[in-house]
Amino acid sequence: MKSTSKRHSNGFSLIELMISLTIGLIILGAVLMLFSNTKQSYDVQEDMAAIQENGRYAIRTLSDDLRLAGYMGVTYDSIKISPQIYAGTITGACTATNWVDLGQPVFGANANSPTANANPYSATCIPAADYRAGTDVLVLRHADPDIATTYVANTLYVHSELDTGGFFVGNNPTTAATQPSANYAMSVNVYYIRPYAVNVGDGIPTLVRDTLTAGPAMTTQVIADGVENMQLTYGIDTTSPGDGIVDQYITAAAVTDWSQVMSVRVDLLVRAPSVEGYYVNRLSYPIGDITVPVANDQFRRKIFTTTIQIRNHRRAGT
Repeated sequence: MKSTSKRHSNGFSLIELMISLTIGLIILGAVLMLFSNTKQSYDVQEDMAAIQENGRYAIRTLSDDLRLAGYMGVTYDSIKISPQIYAGTITGACTATNWVDLGQPVFGANANSPTANANPYSATCIPAADYRAGTDVLVLRHADPDIATTYVANTLYVHSELDTGGFFVGNNPTTAATQPSANYAMSVNVYYIRPYAVNVGDGIPTLVRDTLTAGPAMTTQVIADGVENMQLTYGIDTTSPGDGIVDQYITAAAVTDWSQVMSVRVDLLVRAPSVEGYYVNRLSYPIGDITVPVANDQFRRKIFTTTIQIRNHRRAGT
């Protein structure tokens, strides 16, 4: 008679268990590292996409408005509109002179230091709390591209004939003395950088514009958030009489005759909407006539640059 022995499973040894745990921890660590790297990559891509979207939209908005500067409809030259400065009252902190001066279809105010606190335009037009230190201001004036077919009360319009024109308000259009003629809503926009987007103190730098609306009055519109700085240089034609060709680029502070401005170079510094905890920005940014110093913060940034010709502006002799 044969006897059989029973074999029993004794399980894992301590060494085998420790090896298994070690391998598991290594795999878990690799998975966590992969997740972390993927999350970092996603954050970078999301921030860069937001920078690109805000920067491109801001540049496009400024470019479109700059191309219209000086447009007066049928009147071939804004200097033919009389009076050049609207004599009425415009509701708000700005005076009518700040708003409607057709002798300056393009006007700018220059902050010549990245930390200059003084508002270079007008403290009455742009309150101190709404102005970001060290940034430039751009004012653009032109007729609306579409002919007015109906008229809104208390809205400023320009009556345009071939060799003359003038202002009127509301639904009392000027009778044409000669043909062709047309009426257009007056468009005036003041672009500047505000240190907040929605609420004072939210810390989100934003490109905004004050625009002329019914009243006539000033209304503030947000263009793009994340825009930290705007620097402008102006291409001027110094030839006498003018030949329409840009001879040099200078800042607004150096412009002595705004009728010489033939083009505008725009530099924007755009910031990401959120910080990246694992990133430190140690870059300085040369834009326009200044260099924005190293911030040593956790925001990514990018410079956007474009140069726009003032198509509707004519100098004497051109």
